[in-house]
Amino acid sequence: MDGEGTILNNIMINNEIKPKSDFMNQITEGMKFTNVMSMKLKMQHLETMVDLNALIDLLISKGFISSREFGQRREMSRRSLEEEFARDPLQVVLDPTPDKYSVQSVSVNCSKRMDLCKGRCCMLSVPLSAQDLEEGIVQCNYGMPFTVAVSERGYCIHFDMDGKRCTIYENRPVVCRTYNCRDDNRIWQDFEAEIPEI
Repeated sequence: MDGEGTILNNIMINNEIKPKSDFMNQITEGMKFTNVMSMKLKMQHLETMVDLNALIDLLISKGFISSREFGQRREMSRRSLEEEFARDPLQVVLDPTPDKYSVQSVSVNCSKRMDLCKGRCCMLSVPLSAQDLEEGIVQCNYGMPFTVAVSERGYCIHFDMDGKRCTIYENRPVVCRTYNCRDDNRIWQDFEAEIPEI
């Protein structure tokens, strides 16, 4: 029981065991700061929207633009910005899956292929779920929230380079459970022939 309690009350941060309370205090302070900044941004956004709507109404009322022209330009601008936003790598991502343990895992004989592929799938960006964050087992990259932390070599922080294995396999994120490298040309030129991408 004491051993279990120690595990539950501690968390791994940058490969060091630290009290979970310290970790939660850091998260709490970070969330407070984030909430304050969010409220400031909302107020600034509101003021910008007020100014913009007033300007549009004035331009239409003065006859400089028609509401029809504005509507057309608005849709063009929307599509352009949506495409730009989709390409933006600096987005907060969170996997929506409620329970990763209920997800059916994909079966790939990783141990047989590891010497060929070098575990490249463990270098891909993996989003975490709210469940992962609550468990506190998978380390998060808070520089790119909420994705799995990576080592200096670019691998998932939980990838054992010597043993070529996942050290949190039972608790791995849902993407790791469902990912299939068979048709991923970032990993294989030919999966069946076991020819890795160089």
